[in-house]
Amino acid sequence: MAISSFKKQEDFSLLYKKGKRFQTKNLSFCFVPSQQKQARFGIVVGKKLSKKAVTRNLVKRRIRALIRENQQQLEKCRQDVLITVNPTAATVKMDELKKDFLSFLSRSHQS
Repeated sequence: MAISSFKKQEDFSLLYKKGKRFQTKNLSFCFVPSQQKQARFGIVVGKKLSKKAVTRNLVKRRIRALIRENQQQLEKCRQDVLITVNPTAATVKMDELKKDFLSFLSRSHQS
């Protein structure tokens, strides 16, 4: 089963209002149990991270790659997750983002 994204403003608003929060050095997560049959993701990368779209898109690609790598674990948890990227993430290596993402996965399975 594929992991999809959400794009509607009401989905983002629901997560901001009712979602549980978890924060690491580079990423912030809001998550709620999904009303769909699959996990869904939203990624927010603001211009504070970088004025250059190339840099912001690079970070988004890295996060989507982490989502694909951990697809089986994410399908089990069936949650809507909003990932907000902190400005420090522009300069970190992929390994650091992976460590933050895996710490979120272990936390979300406990909830």
